[in-house]
Amino acid sequence: RQVLGRLPGALDLILTDVAMPGGMGPQLAAEVRQAHPSVRLLYMSSYSRKDLLGHGIDLGKEDLLAKPFMPAELVARVRASLS
Repeated sequence: RQVLGRLPGALDLILTDVAMPGGMGPQLAAEVRQAHPSVRLLYMSSYSRKDLLGHGIDLGKEDLLAKPFMPAELVARVRASLS
C-alpha cells in the first residue's frame, strides 16, 4: 500500500489473493482504485466464488482464478484480463 503512492503512471492490472495476512484483497483493490480507477483486477483464491459469498465476500464481476493453478493458466488469465 505504501508503494502505490510512489508509482508513476497508471496501473494496468492488480493480481491479488482474496485473503491475505494483514488485509483482504477487495479492500486493497478499493484503495488502489481510488488512485487508479481504470485498473483491472484478477483475484486468486482457494475458495470458490460461492464459498466467498458465504463468508460475506462478493467479488462482483471481477475475475477469480482458482488455486492451485499452473503457470500457463496464470499467464493466460493475465493476458485475458489485459485485453
